[in-house]
Amino acid sequence: MGRWLTILQLVVVVGLLVQLAGAQFPFNVIVVLPERESKNDNFGLTLQKAKPVIDIAVQDIVESGRMPPGWVNLTYWDSRFYDDMVLAERFSTVGVIQAYCEHRLDAILGFADNYGLATVTKVTAGLNGGVPILTTAGMPSLLNSKKEYPFLTRMRGSYRLLADSMYQLIAYHDDETQLLHNTTTLNYLNVMFFYHDKRRAVNRKTNTDEAETGATSSHCYFSLYAIKRYFTEKSKTFKREWALNTPQFPFDEDLVTSRDTIKQWLREVSYQSNGDWDHGM
Repeated sequence: MGRWLTILQLVVVVGLLVQLAGAQFPFNVIVVLPERESKNDNFGLTLQKAKPVIDIAVQDIVESGRMPPGWVNLTYWDSRFYDDMVLAERFSTVGVIQAYCEHRLDAILGFADNYGLATVTKVTAGLNGGVPILTTAGMPSLLNSKKEYPFLTRMRGSYRLLADSMYQLIAYHDDETQLLHNTTTLNYLNVMFFYHDKRRAVNRKTNTDEAETGATSSHCYFSLYAIKRYFTEKSKTFKREWALNTPQFPFDEDLVTSRDTIKQWLREVSYQSNGDWDHGM
């Protein structure tokens, strides 16, 4: 429900942009999302689900008198994220460039994949003085740069907020002032990242077919990357300890893995993080 409320907010923000810019009607907006759900999409964002929500928002803006009827011209573009995680970046960019060439590109909504979002944001920053992009995705810290992504607005923040919460909750604080003001931290120093990621998985397939070599980084990777970056920024200890290597154990959760193998993984992770392995598991 939260993401659909955010989509409603996106359309309202678009209406405000129109008012501020004094643009001529209709205001041309392209919505870039996959047509259907797939295992590639962690958020379940699709055109089929977004269209009714956007229609309600557009109608509400008209009925409230904030905009006249016909104020927005919406184009829906299928990113085909369900077909291929890598090629979705290409399909998204093609759809946006096509809209620009046909003079129907004033703003962009959507995206279920971060790679397509990043590429389109970089490209459209040089079109018509910059095209605003509003998204409910785009949480990786790599998208924080205003120099590279000057017209990107992320309605749900970034993984950096998650990293800050984790730092306050579990991290060892080598600054005495921080410890005095934070009595909730568990003061952990030995931290191991155990996460799903096809690109770096220890159990990835050994063959180098296109599906494996083209694997993209997972949301787990992006969230833990943000945590690593935040910890090393805030703590001299973590910066020193993780200077050469961050303790991590990536695996592919989609591959069939035996119970014994998983137990062995957990045993290794526990030992490396100074944990107490329960042999009765």
